[in-house]
Amino acid sequence: MNNRKPNVLIIQTDQQSTWTMGCYGGDLIHTPNIDSLAEEGVKFNQFFTISAVCTPSRGSFMTGRYPHCHGAYTNNLELNRDEVTLAHVLQNQGYETAYIGKWHLDGSAVPGWIRPERSMGFADCRWMFNRGHWKSMLDRENDKPEASKKIGNEKTYTTDWLADKTIEFLRNRDTNKPFFAMVSIPDPHTPFTVREPYSTMFDPDAMTVPSTFHPQNPPDQAAKGAVFGRSEMYRRQRRQASELSPRAGHSG
Repeated sequence: MNNRKPNVLIIQTDQQSTWTMGCYGGDLIHTPNIDSLAEEGVKFNQFFTISAVCTPSRGSFMTGRYPHCHGAYTNNLELNRDEVTLAHVLQNQGYETAYIGKWHLDGSAVPGWIRPERSMGFADCRWMFNRGHWKSMLDRENDKPEASKKIGNEKTYTTDWLADKTIEFLRNRDTNKPFFAMVSIPDPHTPFTVREPYSTMFDPDAMTVPSTFHPQNPPDQAAKGAVFGRSEMYRRQRRQASELSPRAGHSG
C-alpha cells in the first residue's frame, strides 16, 4: 500500500461562470488546459458556495464553517484569528504550504501584503495579498511588489505574474515534503480589461447573452428589486448630473 501523501494545488479564479469552460459545456471559449484538468481529475457537478459575497465564501472554503461562525460574514472583514484553516490542518500533517494571490480575509487593507504572522497556516506568503483586482505586478528589489491598475504584459500582467510565482514555488520547494499550494487569481472579475491578445480575441457582438439575463415571470421580490435598481441608478445619474451642472443655469 502506498502511504505517500498526495500533493495539493488549488487554482482559484474570481467570478468565473461555468459557461466559460468547455468541461462544463461551454462552446464559446476554448479552454483545453482547464478541460484536461477536469478529464484527468475530478469534476464536481454539484458544488455550491455558501455565500454570493467574496470574503464570506472564501472564509467558508478555507475553514469549512458558516460565515457567521468564522467571523468574515461580509466583504473586507478579517477571518477570526483562532480559526483553523485547511492550511493549518495540512501543515500539521507535514505539508509545505504556500499561498499566491488574492486572499481577501484580512480586513480592508489594499493591496495588503500578508505578513507571516497573519497568513493563517500558509508558511510561504511572499506573494499573498489581501485584495484588489490589479492589472499588473512589478517586482521590486528588497521590497514587496508594486500593484498597478495599468495593464501589464506577458510577464507583469497579474494572472501571468501569479502563475510564474506559483511555478517558482513548485520548482524550489522542499521535495522531501508534500506540498499544499493555493493560487488565487483575481480574474475574470471586473474590470473586464486584459492584455493582448485576449482583449481583442472575441467580438462583443458575437457573445451569447445567457437566457437567465432576461428571466420570464420573475418572482415578485426579484421584479421589485430590478425596478428599484433601475430607479436608484436613474436617481444617482440625475444627482451626478446636477452636481456637475452650473449653479447659474437658470439665469438666462
